[in-house]
Amino acid sequence: MDEGLSDEKAPLLKNISPTPENTNINWTNQSAPSEDNQYITYGRRWYLLALYTALAGTQALIYNTWGSIADTAKPVLGWNDGDIALLTIWGPGSVCVTVAFFSWLMDVKGLRLAMLCSSTLILLGAAVRCIPVPAEYMKWYGNYIEDEGTMNIGQMFNGLGAPVLVAGAALFSVTWFPPHQRTTSTGVLTSVRFIGLAASFLIGPTIVSEFRCTDSIRLKPANETYDLKSLCDGEHLNITSSIKSKHIQEIYFLMYIECGWVVFLCLLTWLYFPAKPPTPPSASAETKRKDFIPGAKILAV
Repeated sequence: MDEGLSDEKAPLLKNISPTPENTNINWTNQSAPSEDNQYITYGRRWYLLALYTALAGTQALIYNTWGSIADTAKPVLGWNDGDIALLTIWGPGSVCVTVAFFSWLMDVKGLRLAMLCSSTLILLGAAVRCIPVPAEYMKWYGNYIEDEGTMNIGQMFNGLGAPVLVAGAALFSVTWFPPHQRTTSTGVLTSVRFIGLAASFLIGPTIVSEFRCTDSIRLKPANETYDLKSLCDGEHLNITSSIKSKHIQEIYFLMYIECGWVVFLCLLTWLYFPAKPPTPPSASAETKRKDFIPGAKILAV
């Protein structure tokens, strides 16, 4: 056992004598280590972590808005499971469209511009969902893919802005946090999306009241048999305009609350979210990375 441990701790390169080739390091494209290098951490990093976390959680919450109120939205708006699924699929589907762009943007332009673009797209998505339109225009108003309704467009924009908040946690941590705090920072940024998803199941049903199908059943002849489940599937429902209006108002109120919260977070992001601190927190934070295009080519090979 001791022999095995000693072998693991033994240096991998043995009997290597110093030569000009392995001692004279070329520092042309990177900073040479120096005892004079001072690395500073800033207290503002915790504020930026909280802002980044809030945006990531909010994006996940908006992504799952319709899943949390599906039981009310389907009978009131005349939707089905496929309509709810489409609103959810816009999330991962839209990410595939912008993930390469945002990867380049974070690598070349830095975190600030990437966060500004991401938060703006999420705000546009939240704002489009607040446009008051008839119920039929909330989903589709035509037979073609370009004829999306306001809710589909809103969910699509929310997904387009997601890559930075989904995949930028490691870059944010290495840019702002010292090595001994990066695990905590990355863990918080990674797990907050699950908290946002969970919060959607609390916030949505709290604002949008549950639809009770027994209050809107179309009466059938007394000699005809039926069960409650079949009546609640939709074809036997006769929803009054007052009940429908009440639930639609609640749905829009939920959209207004989510949009208002996104506006607040976007204002904070636009006001202050620097690309990096004045002084890096560690040596790895100032290490020059491989250029984006050559790095992408290496990954593709």
